[in-house]
Amino acid sequence: MEHNWFYIVALISCSSIIAVNFFYTFKLLNKILYFYRAKSITDELNIGDYVKVQGVVKMPTIESPFFNLDCVYWKSYVWASFETKRKKPDTGMQEHTPLLELKESVMPPLMVRQSDMLVHVDFSQKSSLMLNLDKRVKRKRAPPNETTAKLAKEKYKMYKVHEYSLPVDANVAVWGKVDSISSNVITIIGSNSDKQPCFLYNGPTASVYRLLKNRIYLSMSIVSISAFYFFIVEWGYSSSFLVLALFLFLIFYLQKLSIKKLF
Repeated sequence: MEHNWFYIVALISCSSIIAVNFFYTFKLLNKILYFYRAKSITDELNIGDYVKVQGVVKMPTIESPFFNLDCVYWKSYVWASFETKRKKPDTGMQEHTPLLELKESVMPPLMVRQSDMLVHVDFSQKSSLMLNLDKRVKRKRAPPNETTAKLAKEKYKMYKVHEYSLPVDANVAVWGKVDSISSNVITIIGSNSDKQPCFLYNGPTASVYRLLKNRIYLSMSIVSISAFYFFIVEWGYSSSFLVLALFLFLIFYLQKLSIKKLF
């Protein structure tokens, strides 16, 4: 089988994908090791230790604005939606979704209880470090509140609302650095170190580990499939152009899945 332009591009693409996924898998393995090595608050702790907490959120109950849910924190986005014709030489319609409103609730001290200990989670920019929040979506033809009604335009045909919330008594997993220790309260803060990733995850620690492990398996599967494909093309096995093209499409599709945001 001659190495025409398709096969040369395929070989270069597969080589690049293999290299990228080896590097990505190494990063994921490092990250999961950091999480595993974090101390439990049942251990003897010192200021500056990197710790993990599994406990229940203990904060005042509030109500979310669009779905009226009892929660301890909420964040909402409202987008308008309208279409315009694509500029020539393109054809068809193009959707536009300008953001009209972004709001979040006022966050009191974030407290998590594990057994008989209270953990004060004192992260800066808490909303960006709170992962896997409950998400609800609705679409409305009319502006969903007074603020967006003032910004409404005749061309807006639809309004999209995304609301994220942290439920009352949510069971959460937290990783952070010990800042202070008292008799029954430990304060943990964020860290700028890549070796101490800090966040609050709405769910058990096992879910975080499972997400990381599944992504590692996917990345290594891409490496294996790409290497097999590389072998087929390199040694000129008698496969049709269509089969090889579909095989390459599968590799790129899996690669697209592997770069999706983890949390």
